[in-house]
Amino acid sequence: MRGFKVNKRVKNTLTKTVASILTITFMLQVATPILAFGNQYQNIDTTIYVTEESLDDVWDSLFDEEYEDYEFEFTEEGLDAFWDRVFEEAYEYVESYTDKEWAEIEREFEERQEEEAEFLSNLSPESLWESYVDANPEVQDMNQEAIESLQEDIQELYEVISHDEFDVMIQEFYESFGDYEGTVVSRYQGIQATSAYSITGGAVAAWTNNFSIEDGLNFATRRAIELTGSHAAVEANRFYGNNAMRQDAFRHYGWNFRASIDMTVGANLTARRNNARIFTTNRELASIIIRRDPNLNTTNITAARERTGRQVRQTVLSLSRASWHSATNASNSTRDDLMDLWNNHWGRHDAGVSGASLGNIHSRFVTRWNGNGALTGIQRTNTTMTLARRNHLFDNRWHRPR
Repeated sequence: MRGFKVNKRVKNTLTKTVASILTITFMLQVATPILAFGNQYQNIDTTIYVTEESLDDVWDSLFDEEYEDYEFEFTEEGLDAFWDRVFEEAYEYVESYTDKEWAEIEREFEERQEEEAEFLSNLSPESLWESYVDANPEVQDMNQEAIESLQEDIQELYEVISHDEFDVMIQEFYESFGDYEGTVVSRYQGIQATSAYSITGGAVAAWTNNFSIEDGLNFATRRAIELTGSHAAVEANRFYGNNAMRQDAFRHYGWNFRASIDMTVGANLTARRNNARIFTTNRELASIIIRRDPNLNTTNITAARERTGRQVRQTVLSLSRASWHSATNASNSTRDDLMDLWNNHWGRHDAGVSGASLGNIHSRFVTRWNGNGALTGIQRTNTTMTLARRNHLFDNRWHRPR
């Protein structure tokens, strides 16, 4: 018995020693990198509190990259004052145009509106194809078989967007995101029933298109991207109709994946991914901006409103890293936008890897969802957009249309 007790004590000692070694090994190989990642952007020397009273003193600092080692923290009143200041300066800038400058601006705006209206009223497979070739001149270097296949794709695109139900389908697509307050319009009520001041669908779609026109996307490209989004929304509902969190993530991921491999969006992978990035990023920027100003939360985009919205977008994109993620992380709604930008990126990324196809969108999404890497996983809730991830997003320019 005595010998057994001695052996048992020795056995326990060895077990504890081995366990300690394994624990230390785990900390060195696994836990330390995790902690390092968590502290990657936590090296903040100073916190600058932005209040309504202090905004004037810190305003310039919000746009200065030298303050990237600072953390701006907005009070609720400070955040409201910040956005008021952004819009106030935008309106002042627009009002500074001379009569001559305004005349030129309005002429260009009206000319573009007329061109869009004329293109739509004379829409045909031929005109849509010409528009596509204008945006993708490299088509002319393709072989005849590839061109004919592409023409068939454009013909199918024409048949869809010329159908009476297309506008309603796209309206429902924007409403499917479900992250905005507003009136939900059913298919049977028709698109005209949408409240002009509902951020759901109408206004965000109008500004997404407006910003994307400014960034060089023509009618054919924008419609093609919206159509891929509609397909992604249907598929997201089919897979995750009872799981809103996963449905939203898959809708964003799937939209960008589909747009990046759909030939109607662009003639090659680079063009498709760039076009998808422009359009889907502008959607998030539009929602950030128009949610803050009722005057811009409308489908009636005039020349003056367009100039104001353009100026506000430029101001937002001019924020330094520290102030950008602080200003956009101050509410649940804008954290949703950051999460969407993140998931958008990985959809485009995965569409660019070898073997990517429509058939494996879901399997690739599941792999990334289950992997859930610190910088490579799908973001599931707005609270997972940590300081480190917000900075990673900013440093890689995923918040910019191009």
